[in-house]
Amino acid sequence: AGEPEDPETTLQIMFCEQGWDEATLREILATNNSDVSAAIDEILAAGSPENWILQRLGVTVVHASPASAENLPKPTKWKFVSVVVPATSFPGSMLEVKDDQGRPFVVKIPDGLKPGKRFRAKIPDYSVPETEQEVDNPLARRN
Repeated sequence: AGEPEDPETTLQIMFCEQGWDEATLREILATNNSDVSAAIDEILAAGSPENWILQRLGVTVVHASPASAENLPKPTKWKFVSVVVPATSFPGSMLEVKDDQGRPFVVKIPDGLKPGKRFRAKIPDYSVPETEQEVDNPLARRN
């Protein structure tokens, strides 16, 4: 038969048609010291390039079942946050941002943006509306 293919080509043949881009496959292979078996295991465990990138960012990826996804709160409003593309990111990368309450959200870096460039990301606004609070008024207690 022919020569065995190099590890990068092997991964491309196996996963490019499933949505994995060459740069991500190359990075996975490098993080696994060119061990194709370990790289394949990591790719299969991640399930998608987006999940793999999120895991590299330290974001816990939860695979929700359709039933549990229905129980997630639906945002009624949206807001925008200003985001600067990190030096290690590229267009199409997933990035964790936090709102003013410290809640994490994942946004996708738009096409054409380079590290250092700023963009506005749309995230759900889960802020609690101001409500009237009952105040203990000693004058109101007089009968």
